[in-house]
Amino acid sequence: MIQRRADLGQSIARLDSECAEQWTEWLRRIQAAGFKDETEWMQARIDPAVRSVMTGKIADFDRRVTEYTSADERTRKKLDEEKSRALTRNPREQVVAAIAEAKQIQHEWLESLGAKREQLRADNEARDRHGRLLERTESRRVEWMRWKELDDLIGSSDGHKFRNIAQAITFEILVRKADEQLRSMNQRYRLRRNSARELDLEVVDTFQADEVRPIANLSGGETFLVSLALALAMSAISGGQSQMDSLFLDEGFGTLDEESLEQVLSALASLHRTSKMIGVISHVEALKEQLPLRISVLPVGGGRSKLEGPGVSASITRDPD
Repeated sequence: MIQRRADLGQSIARLDSECAEQWTEWLRRIQAAGFKDETEWMQARIDPAVRSVMTGKIADFDRRVTEYTSADERTRKKLDEEKSRALTRNPREQVVAAIAEAKQIQHEWLESLGAKREQLRADNEARDRHGRLLERTESRRVEWMRWKELDDLIGSSDGHKFRNIAQAITFEILVRKADEQLRSMNQRYRLRRNSARELDLEVVDTFQADEVRPIANLSGGETFLVSLALALAMSAISGGQSQMDSLFLDEGFGTLDEESLEQVLSALASLHRTSKMIGVISHVEALKEQLPLRISVLPVGGGRSKLEGPGVSASITRDPD
C-alpha cells in the first residue's frame, strides 16, 4: 500500500512537470502569434458557428483543388498524347498563323451567312407582298374581264356598238309586236327580222309554203298592211301601258289596186272589230263607198268647201286660206 502511494506521487509530480512545460510552450506560441497573454488570445477566438462555416469552405476549397489538380493531370496527359501523335510537322508559329487565318475565314463566312439570311428574310417578305399583289391582281383581272366582255359587246368610242345593240333590241320588240298586229289583220303573213341584216325585215307568206319575201318585193296592199302593223306596234311601244283606241290614216290608198285595196279594207275591218275607232282620210272613191260612216268635204265654188255627214249639225263653209 505504501509502495502504491509512492508510485502515484511520482506520477503526479511527473504530470505536473509536463503540464508546466506545455503551459510554458503554449504561452510561447501565442506570444509568437502576436498575443500578449491568455486573456488576449481568448478574446480573439472565432465564434464556433463562424468556425463551422469557414471549415466547410476550407473543405470545399480543398475538394476543388483536388478536382483541378486531377483535371490538370488529365489535360497534361492528353497534351502529351496529342504531342506524341505528331499531327503536324509545322512549327508552332506557322500553326498559330494558320489558326488565325482560319478564324478570319470563319468570321468572314459568318458575316456572309448573316447577309444571306437578311437577303432570305427580305426575299420572304417580298414573296409575301408579291402573293398579296397577285391576289389583288387576280381580283382586278376578274373585274377587268367583266368590263372587257361588256366593252367587246357594246363598247366603242362613238357609242356605235351600243346604239346598234339598243336598236336591235328595240327592233326585235317592234317586229314581234308588229307580227302580232299583222296576224290579227291577216293570217296569211308573218313578219320577222332578216337573219343576215339585223335591221331589215322580211315577210313569210304562209299561203305559199312559207315563202320568205323581202319587203321590197311586196305588193302595194301587202306593203300597206306591213306599214300599218309597224305603225300600230310603234304606238304600242311608245304608249307603254296606255291603250290606243283611235287610229287615223291619212291617204296612202291612191296607189293601191283593187285587190290590194280589198286587203287593206279587210285589215281595217279586223281592227274595227277590236273596238278601235278608225278614221280614214282619202280621195279614193272606191274606198269611200266601203265606209259606212263618213264625213265628206264638198267644194261649193269660189275656193270654198263645206262638211257633210253624221255628227255635223250644220253646213259649214270655210276658206281654205
